[in-house]
Amino acid sequence: MSSILGITFSPKTKAEIEDLPNKKSLGVLHVVTANPEMLMASMKDQQLQSILQESEYVVADGIGLQWLCRLTGQAIPTRIPGVDLMVAWLEHANEYRKSVVFVGGTEQVALKLRKVLAKVYPRVRVEHVYDITVDGEGKSVQTASVLNSISAVLPDFIFVALGHGKQEKWLDSNKDY
Repeated sequence: MSSILGITFSPKTKAEIEDLPNKKSLGVLHVVTANPEMLMASMKDQQLQSILQESEYVVADGIGLQWLCRLTGQAIPTRIPGVDLMVAWLEHANEYRKSVVFVGGTEQVALKLRKVLAKVYPRVRVEHVYDITVDGEGKSVQTASVLNSISAVLPDFIFVALGHGKQEKWLDSNKDY
């Protein structure tokens, strides 16, 4: 197992992380794809550091983290870029006709995303794509309406792209919706 700046990385392989949706008994999972910038930010942000320390799975999204582990003589965590993990889980969602919600991005990005998903993953049920604005603490005036909509559809996957730190805080403060 590897630990950098107080953050422990999952020892699971890429295949094991990608296979998490097949583990029905796991329930709701918070998977963080951490990069070096996120870890550096966590050094100045105790809330972010706590979230990273308490997440079920933190995976290395960046070769810099692997280099640092190698330099410090630690086990090299599997590199799993967030986009690769999302693609793997969208393929799973497509195969099993699962539902997804996307939080983050602009309205224009959301429209493009819906078109691409309809072509590439036609059996994925895209329930909502939300364009929300969050502050540095992960707070948003739009959160209540987003959570009400999410609660109404209970998606199989929620993908959040609000920028590192913001998305982790938003997820953490709303994980019990």
